[in-house]
Amino acid sequence: MGALPAILPMSYALMDGDIVLRAAAGTKLTAALINSVVGFEVDRIENDPTAGWSVLVFGHASEITGPDALHEARKLPLESWATDGHDHYIKIRTEIVSGRAVGLPEDRDDL
Repeated sequence: MGALPAILPMSYALMDGDIVLRAAAGTKLTAALINSVVGFEVDRIENDPTAGWSVLVFGHASEITGPDALHEARKLPLESWATDGHDHYIKIRTEIVSGRAVGLPEDRDDL
């Protein structure tokens, strides 16, 4: 925001291996409309506060506008944290993925 990196909480879902967000008009949508490279991070902390995981994805953001893709995006379980106006769908193309698990057993298959 204002040429500075921003970290914002968002609801998300996956569609064809890419991240989909639902947003209102504003900063996130503006970034998507200019095909910006963005970072997206998901974290989880286990009941044991010394264990968890983090995944970071970088990719180009764009608004989903095609009728078929928009129809599929609208079926995703994306609930808005705000009350209204979140009728735009943004796709982050998964281009670079990194992540790590901390303090978790190696045989877990739910990561």
